[in-house]
Amino acid sequence: MGLLEIVSEKETSCIGCGRRIRVGDIAYNDDEFNEIWCKRCYDETVAEIEAEEAEEARLYEQEEPDSAFSGDSEEERDTDQEFADYFGTDEEVEEQKPAPSPSPVATSAPKPTVAPGPTVALKQTVAPKTSSPQSSPQAQSKPSYQPADRGRQSAGYTLGKSQVTQDDLENYPPLGGGVSVSFTKKEEPKEVEPARESYRVESEPEPEPVVVKRRKYDPDGLQDLWERYHLYMAANLKADMVEGLANISSNRWTCVAGTIENVIAQGEPILNMGADTESLLARKTADQTLVYGWPLVVIDTNTGLNVAPLLVVDIAQPPYHGPNARVLSEPVINPAILRAIWSHSGDIDFLRSTVGDSLPRGAVAITKFVHQICGIMGLEAHDIDPLKLVRELPTEPGVFNSAVLMLTSTSKYANDVVEEIEEVASRDDWREVGTACLFGIDLPDIEGRDTMPVMPWSAEIAFEDLLQLVRSKPVNSFTMANRDNVDQIIVSACANAWIDNESFLVVSDNEKKLDELVKLASDVHEGLLIRACVEEDLARNPKRRCRSLSSLAKVLLDEQQAASSSIRQIVEKSYKELEEIEARRKESIEGAAYRKKWSDKKIHMEKARLEVAKRIWLHGLYPKGTDPMAIGTEAKALENVSMFKAMRINMFMKKIGVNKPEATLADVIEWCNLSLHIKQADAEVAKYNDPDKYNVGAINYRWAASCISAVSASVSGALPGCSRTLSSLMEATERNDFTKKTVTSLIPHLRAWACDYYSVNKFFELSPGMFDVVVLDNAHHVNLSWALPVIYRAKRLVIIGDPSGVPPSVFLDNVQMNRIAERFSFDRGELAGRGLEYGSSNACKAFENA
Repeated sequence: MGLLEIVSEKETSCIGCGRRIRVGDIAYNDDEFNEIWCKRCYDETVAEIEAEEAEEARLYEQEEPDSAFSGDSEEERDTDQEFADYFGTDEEVEEQKPAPSPSPVATSAPKPTVAPGPTVALKQTVAPKTSSPQSSPQAQSKPSYQPADRGRQSAGYTLGKSQVTQDDLENYPPLGGGVSVSFTKKEEPKEVEPARESYRVESEPEPEPVVVKRRKYDPDGLQDLWERYHLYMAANLKADMVEGLANISSNRWTCVAGTIENVIAQGEPILNMGADTESLLARKTADQTLVYGWPLVVIDTNTGLNVAPLLVVDIAQPPYHGPNARVLSEPVINPAILRAIWSHSGDIDFLRSTVGDSLPRGAVAITKFVHQICGIMGLEAHDIDPLKLVRELPTEPGVFNSAVLMLTSTSKYANDVVEEIEEVASRDDWREVGTACLFGIDLPDIEGRDTMPVMPWSAEIAFEDLLQLVRSKPVNSFTMANRDNVDQIIVSACANAWIDNESFLVVSDNEKKLDELVKLASDVHEGLLIRACVEEDLARNPKRRCRSLSSLAKVLLDEQQAASSSIRQIVEKSYKELEEIEARRKESIEGAAYRKKWSDKKIHMEKARLEVAKRIWLHGLYPKGTDPMAIGTEAKALENVSMFKAMRINMFMKKIGVNKPEATLADVIEWCNLSLHIKQADAEVAKYNDPDKYNVGAINYRWAASCISAVSASVSGALPGCSRTLSSLMEATERNDFTKKTVTSLIPHLRAWACDYYSVNKFFELSPGMFDVVVLDNAHHVNLSWALPVIYRAKRLVIIGDPSGVPPSVFLDNVQMNRIAERFSFDRGELAGRGLEYGSSNACKAFENA
């Protein structure tokens, strides 16, 4: 085959069978076409080729010596005809694309060049293999063939029983089975490295840790990158969130029968639909997809017994020519089944690590595979045999030997988000919103925030630093273990948005946490942080602890009418008090810092003085009434005397009570200097010991109270400007365009809102930078695709979560995600390194490198 035996350095998939090739596995690489083959495919292909060549040699040995010149025997002609029927004749290949003149050296058929279009999978017509120069004339006149699905791609293809050419390929949508031919956009030719010599890597050094550096994208290609990336995420989300469950009595599906090729549709581009599917297709809407799968899984959910196939393939959209439809993909495990049975991503990872990413071939292997999945998922399998399907519909949970055609669609919540992502992809006004950081654009800091941030509950220095970052930096990422601290930081950031006259939005995947945030904010004012919630939301979950928008509007209107006459005076008074307390707090903090500085100095000097005193006096206890200044003056004078110096020093030492012979005059001078510095430190500390003026704890308490007063006044002051809109909001009981328009018009007045990721599109219009600050809470639990439309609405971002926490669940397998990545020309490994790959992305990882 002309392949180089290697040890795989990265995880990939076999181009032949799709089997996962892990790091360290033996694989075969073709530098010419950059394709990787697993060892099993290589061995099978070599064995088949050798068997065919051996059979040819055996046939030629039985011939007469001149048979090659007099014409082929009847047996040879029959053998040639079998090859021609299965692989196509040389004439057919030449008709579709002229082949180059044969080389005396055996080569593989060249890889076809195809026009841009979707990914296509077809059966392959393989060009003949030429013989070597040492072959006999008889051997040279006889072509040898490669197996249909193992050799190189040639110019000829079979679709069902028909021959097609390269020019026909664009007219066919993607099909399942056979060898995949990927159509991509035309690019400029790239330099190709020369082929390396064949070698095998016995051992590779440990790979160095990957350091992800921030990549500066080409400015000219940013818009294309922006569009492709959003469409890539939308396609993944749409495939991941398909609704593949139906009630047992639903008319969204019909039971069918067939053979193993029809059931798993592996290697079969055409599926026999049957006449009984017409009624199903008549009900099909534009947003629904036709899915075919086997076996039938019945599970008991909150809505009763639900039905879905375990292994599924997508079917081409109608109209169909006769009873046949085209299969669009290889079979995969139904994501809807995984979502219905498991909620933890670790369970999904366990299944994938056990059964792999690709399905085996053949009835026996497929049956074992299904039993293995059922065992892992805890489902009972009933007489699974893909060759003996039944049409009876089961009425109890389990896995049954039936195949179904089913109408599926993306879940409503996901479909709304997909529509917003696709809308955002087409826009070019994104370079100043939070998402721009993901594409290498530096957003500027906010200047002029020299005032202290308001902190209604805690005036700790650590919180103050965090809030200052939120007020000035375009992107902040915090990891906090204490949930109470998280709530206080979020609501404090909300309060600062009011003081700074900015809009604010906090989103989370946990409705209970959102309700707790709103409750905490209501301790300051009912309108400080508003929960985007209507009556129908409360009806679905009676345990909710928040108000609906209509009931909250009534409360705010009553407050506005009661305080309308004095709101202006209250606001002015509150802000004046806040400024005064801010000045007092700054002075208090500075005084406390100064006092601590001198206190630390005093403690240090006292320790040093004690050590010196121990060298002078017994146990360091000097005589009472000793004046350090007088002693120091006399000691320095004795250093300068010339007559009777030793006698005078002895008399001085005796005078001050020195009882250690090793004591020196220098020790006495050092002790005196330290004593005088300690006295100075006492005086400095005393300057800032005023308990009323420099008591930081008391001032912090007054600061928090003044913050609450000022923020509450700001909210009250905003109410008169939106009284008419509040009146209309009292009619909002459902999520509809009226509610969305009303809420959006309230943002300039009632500035702070709380909402879950999945409802933002129901309450807020899609506008770039609609909110000055957006907080993504529990960001590690949510796939980045859900957050993209939210981030588009933000000028500045606060990411709160644990990058090492439980990741969001993804139910697509690698085969599907690879297919989508290839469609939009992305390398999943590169995206994963930047935290932007769908299967491993969350907002925490995405903005770690932003």
